[in-house]
Amino acid sequence: MRHTTLSVVIEVIPASTAVVIELLEKLRAAQEQKPQATDQSYDRLRNAVPMLHFMSITVAPDALYDPLLVLEVNFDGEESLFWDTLEAAIGLELRDVLRHCKQPSGNAGSLFEKVMQNGSKLGPLFSALSVRPIVQHQGNRGLGRQQIIQEGKLFNAVQVAVDALPVLPNDSAVVIHRNLRKTLLPQFKWLGTLVQPRIDLREKRMDTCRLWAFGAAVVTIFFLAVLMIHLLLQALLPWPESVSGGMQWGWKTTLFVFIAGAILASVASLLRHLERTDSVNDAPRFDEDLLRDMAKREDEISQNHMISIVHIKPGMLRAALARLVLTALGLWLRVTAQDGYLASMRTIHFAHWAILNNGGRLMFHSNYDGSWESYLDDFIEKAHAGLTAAWTHGVGFPRTKWLFMDGATQGRKFKDWARYSMSPSQFWFSAYKNYSVNQIERHARIAQGLRKSSLTLEEAQLWALDL
Repeated sequence: MRHTTLSVVIEVIPASTAVVIELLEKLRAAQEQKPQATDQSYDRLRNAVPMLHFMSITVAPDALYDPLLVLEVNFDGEESLFWDTLEAAIGLELRDVLRHCKQPSGNAGSLFEKVMQNGSKLGPLFSALSVRPIVQHQGNRGLGRQQIIQEGKLFNAVQVAVDALPVLPNDSAVVIHRNLRKTLLPQFKWLGTLVQPRIDLREKRMDTCRLWAFGAAVVTIFFLAVLMIHLLLQALLPWPESVSGGMQWGWKTTLFVFIAGAILASVASLLRHLERTDSVNDAPRFDEDLLRDMAKREDEISQNHMISIVHIKPGMLRAALARLVLTALGLWLRVTAQDGYLASMRTIHFAHWAILNNGGRLMFHSNYDGSWESYLDDFIEKAHAGLTAAWTHGVGFPRTKWLFMDGATQGRKFKDWARYSMSPSQFWFSAYKNYSVNQIERHARIAQGLRKSSLTLEEAQLWALDL
């Protein structure tokens, strides 16, 4: 199952900011209502949009620019079908919010006008306004929402069945597996069908090919740049006629290597100069109202959400390195983190970085398990190099060395900087609010075992550890 992650970004009319926030709060309150005693919060949205995993809607203020409205979605399947389904569920509310946003330029502007004046579908507008991730990560990659829900229900039934089934002292794990499958198969008929691989071979190969192609492209561009300078110097400084052909090739090779080294040394020297002279923000002046609003919304359930938007440091080198490093990081994670682990952590459901506007801002979203403090503490301790590489180009980021050293290791300074860049989300939806990433994987392993009509003793013993 392929997941899609994207964010719709549009500017809010500054004078209407409070109105937009109020509309989003009303949407949240309406979705949290429970008409029946057995209902859960957000059941209407959960049932109406069966492919949606997580969604947030945020008004993000900025000291230098007009506020942004950001609609972040993580879903299964085709984009056009998703937008149509979401519009059927909360389209009226979304249109009310859009009426207080600025008309964008270009093609998105004409689509915006059609939506506002003629009641056209929201899907084409949202697609035009969507910002694609430059880095993304899924903790349960390849598991569709429907499968996650089904396997969660199966897990609950397994717990009941384990307590109810008579288990003799000499019963092996093979016998327990056979008895459980026999008991549960009538209720969960889908156990009789084999599920497709979560990440098929073609997708894995494509991820690997993209990573290698990116590396080859970077090397090729660098080689061509060196070659152009080399040819220019040859034209300006022709070789003496006395230099023989073999010696000439030797000098040309030496010159080529010298130019390549000079370019790398110049870039490294400039980077270190920028890193040493960057301004940092060690003591951000927090908006106390925003802090209280964020604190009020966090830890309502065992999952949390964060959105951060930072300005990218000025200069051509910073702009180029930001895109280069983030692209490399994104491609690397697609190949190396397919099991959901980042270092030794598997607490993120969906997360992504995206570059906004003309490359001037960097946005980060994360839907994760546990508290914000513990979430960042884990990354500071176990994955600070990647965290620093991704965020080092943000204005005010703690002082960094060579792109990925220091930076996020300055725990308190980094957390203050990250908190300062965040905004409270007025609306946040989780399709399976009681499941952690690791719980979902546990459910999947149990279901995968029960799909098989029989297991070897070794397979059954390993499978039974999750019961």
